[in-house]
Amino acid sequence: MITNIRINGFKSFLDFELDVPPFLALVGPNASGKSNLFDALALVADVVQHGPQRALTLQPRGSALDMFHRFEDGSSLDQLTIAVTALVEPGFGRTGALPMECTLVLDKSGEYPQVIEGRLRVIPRIEYGSLGEAVANGHWSLLAVTGVAGGHIDYADDDAEPEAEWADFSLVADHSSNSILLELFRLECATWRPYALEPRVMRLPVSAPDRGPLSLDGRNLAAVLHRLDREKVLWRLEADLAALIPGLREIKPLLDERRQEFDFDAVFAGVGSVLPRVLSDGTLRALALLAAAHDPGFRGVLAVEEVENGFHPGRVAELVRRLTRDLADLGEGEEAHGLRQVLLTSHSPALVAALWAEHSAGLRFVDVVTRIDGPGHRTSRVTRVLPVREDAEPGAAATPWDVERFLATVREGDL
Repeated sequence: MITNIRINGFKSFLDFELDVPPFLALVGPNASGKSNLFDALALVADVVQHGPQRALTLQPRGSALDMFHRFEDGSSLDQLTIAVTALVEPGFGRTGALPMECTLVLDKSGEYPQVIEGRLRVIPRIEYGSLGEAVANGHWSLLAVTGVAGGHIDYADDDAEPEAEWADFSLVADHSSNSILLELFRLECATWRPYALEPRVMRLPVSAPDRGPLSLDGRNLAAVLHRLDREKVLWRLEADLAALIPGLREIKPLLDERRQEFDFDAVFAGVGSVLPRVLSDGTLRALALLAAAHDPGFRGVLAVEEVENGFHPGRVAELVRRLTRDLADLGEGEEAHGLRQVLLTSHSPALVAALWAEHSAGLRFVDVVTRIDGPGHRTSRVTRVLPVREDAEPGAAATPWDVERFLATVREGDL
């Protein structure tokens, strides 16, 4: 679960920092930088999972040079930094959360862009304040580490002295003795990319051996539904879906034994069984997102860009309510146990109104401002993320009415 993101020099971000609660909704128009935040997380995930060199070739939008912040005069910064702190599942049957930080520094002053620094470390107790407000206030049981050797981590007792100093794990050099840290963080950042659901492939049967979580495009939806049915949790998904899709009564997972393929039908009142190829894009998207949210094996981040796509405006808020229902409630002042998280982007005024009433702590308004930097007074467009408060001061926060008024005036073609 991500707790804090710091970015300087990556795309539209300069001196940027964001505390990330269990539920975060970024609202604002296109071209405001919402996607750039997910791109920064994807870059960190790619470096951790594939190594620095290959990661720079995997970026979905533009080349490695396009990642560096550009100014109006055509120049750009030579370096960028991204740091992400997260609470990581410790594994091996151990309870609690392991606070970790991954930092990348990229440089383009040479022949080509490269990762000149990449490090991964467990955050010591003395730095718990950097994990974000919710974590610093004691909502999670954090594990302190005294050392790492090979595949073993030594944990400190609650009343132990402060942790001993020990080396960080380098993502650039080969420090195989600390590989357990890399493996734990790989599992964490595997869920950082947003879902890009493709209704066309969600309508297709799936090879029966598939036992994995929902893929980013949703192509293994039928297999996930079959697994949820086998694990006796499909009924919860059906209850949520019935509240969103009028007349829908049941999801029937199917197995074609001869072809060894999973499929499914949707049963509607007064209509009966309906094949996936007949279902609307919005119904398939709702089904896929709820399947991911109800998956007992899911840990980490459920990220969705423009969550309202394919849905009636009046039902988007209800979908979000059901996606976030089982997240840790930080308003009660009690210790949280789950490490699930939901990150959304949206430009829906209806969703903003609903979130203000129920999830105001997780609502952020994203826009772009002009910034003047340095002795040369270079100007550039910079992403700004503001909390939404009723008593907002200009420049420090936005009111919910400011956000709704702004989004309502954006031309349809700009969204």
